[in-house]
Formats: sequence, C-alpha cells, structure tokens
Amino acid sequence: MSETKIALDVRKITVYVRRRLWVKGSGDEKGKMEQEIIAKLSKYRLPSELSEDVLEEHSVTKREQDLYKELASEYNKKREGESQESTLFTLKSKLTKASDALENKDLTSNLTLNELESLSEIANDVKKKINAIKNTLKKKENRKK
Repeated sequence: MSETKIALDVRKITVYVRRRLWVKGSGDEKGKMEQEIIAKLSKYRLPSELSEDVLEEHSVTKREQDLYKELASEYNKKREGESQESTLFTLKSKLTKASDALENKDLTSNLTLNELESLSEIANDVKKKINAIKNTLKKKENRKK
C-alpha cells in the first residue's frame, strides 16, 4: 500500500473532498484506486480547514489536513479571480447604462446632492484605477518598441 492523497472533486454546485489510495496489485492483478468521500462542501467558498467532526470521523492525518488547506486556498483564490474578472465585464456594461441614465432628466432630478457626491467619488476612484492600469500598459508597450 502507498500513501493516501487528498483531492478536490468539483461538481456542479458541490466540492467533494476525497481521500485516494493506490493499492498495488499482487502478481497478475492490476492495481486500483480506492476512494473515500471525506466531506461534501459548497463550491462557492471552501472553508480553510475541515471541521473537527470530519477529522475525527475519517481519521484525517496532519499531512492530509495540510494538503487540504493548500488545495482549499488555491481553489478559493481561483474562484475569487474568476469572480473579479466577471465583475469587470459587468462593470463596463453597468457604467454604460449608468451614463445613459444620467442623461435622463427625470431620473437625475430625484437624486440628492449627497447621492450625486457619492456617485462622483466612486466614479473618480474607478477612473484613477483605470488610468493607473492604462499607464502601466502604455509603459510596457513603450518598452517593447
């Protein structure tokens, strides 16, 4: 028998935490992979550690706990990056719609001065960040020339 490994099995709305063990065959028999489901979690955000109940019920080793922590951290970072990427695409369409809405006198007449100042601050903050990214890209392009 060899070492067990922890793996994440991502499905539609669930992530299964599985313990995998490769059992070598004897003689003419082929080896096989044995799996055990340790936990069933929501795919939207994995906890950084497995619960005490799971650790006790499945006799999860320290090495397996550490491996799970690493896998969960990588998974959550990837999910966060995907979320931020879709947010940027949504931002572009929403800003276009907001710009069009601000041209409508009926809609803007209902806004208070505080609301307009808040919108202005948010728009300026977004503009500063976009310009910083744009300037960085321009510098990279100029270095290539």
